[in-house]
Amino acid sequence: MAAALPAHAQCPTVVVPEESRPAGGQDPEASAPVRTAAPVVAGVDLSESRRPVLLLAAQHAQRLEAPLQVLTAMPLLREWRYWYPDLEVYDTATELRRSNLTGTLEKSIDWLRQRHPSLDITVEVELGDPGDVLEAMTRTAQLTVLGTRGRGAVRSALLGSISREVLNRAQGPVMVVPTEQAER
Repeated sequence: MAAALPAHAQCPTVVVPEESRPAGGQDPEASAPVRTAAPVVAGVDLSESRRPVLLLAAQHAQRLEAPLQVLTAMPLLREWRYWYPDLEVYDTATELRRSNLTGTLEKSIDWLRQRHPSLDITVEVELGDPGDVLEAMTRTAQLTVLGTRGRGAVRSALLGSISREVLNRAQGPVMVVPTEQAER
């Protein structure tokens, strides 16, 4: 149910799970932002669609006076053995790919650091299933920001599989940014 509005929205949408809402009902102060050291997390891949996600995440981190954590999830190579049984899997290859991805991501956000010089921005490449990694981040992040590109004529009916998975399992606020325009 949480994916219904973001699947149809043409603007960024924030979904706040029931269990993460403050107790107290109608009190407007109960919904006021709470300043914590928890980061705003931007879950991205290396496509061009990451730019609007990063920009909105940085704006919210700045407003909340929070650090920004740019996160990419990388599946473990050994998980590919089901499909490619002859694949030679070495932990050194996984760490080398992780290091390369981190370097690529660091370089790709130079523009963001220039635009927000006072913002504490870190980059992490976590090993694991992207949906699982991002869902885990929703437990501690002030806000998790994800993009969704949608797919052709069914775009309004379906979110991307990862954004849908994270929304349905999130423990904290998630912003979904439609990014199909960024790829055109």
